[in-house]
Amino acid sequence: MNAIRSVGFIQKIIQSYKRAMKPLAVKYKISPSMIAILMFLGNNPQCKHAKDIVELRGIKANLVSMSLEKMEKEGYVTLQVNPKDRREKTIELTDQAMIIFSEGKQLQTEFFKKIFKGVSREEINVFMKVVRQIDENTKNEQ
Repeated sequence: MNAIRSVGFIQKIIQSYKRAMKPLAVKYKISPSMIAILMFLGNNPQCKHAKDIVELRGIKANLVSMSLEKMEKEGYVTLQVNPKDRREKTIELTDQAMIIFSEGKQLQTEFFKKIFKGVSREEINVFMKVVRQIDENTKNEQ
């Protein structure tokens, strides 16, 4: 597989994942970016700040900020202001968000079962090792 086809392959996986998660956004009448943020926070409970979402999930800062404000208004997150730095807010998912996260986790599990069908555990481990190395290589470019 050449490099150009590899990039297309990655895009195809991303689009397939977005399609897999779309029913959740439709069911709860929230945007796909809000679903992405909610799922990121649920899957990474150690990540509590908007900058974590921006840096690790690759969502633009203004979209994260707007989405979090809307998510707070709709009762999906609480935002606690750091008294030492008013610009910094700690994000927590609410019980309402955890219901959506639980359903989203099921969709994620089904998605990964589908894309890794016919792939052995050993092959998945090698794939993940390669993905981690590519991630490290791209961090070094920034």
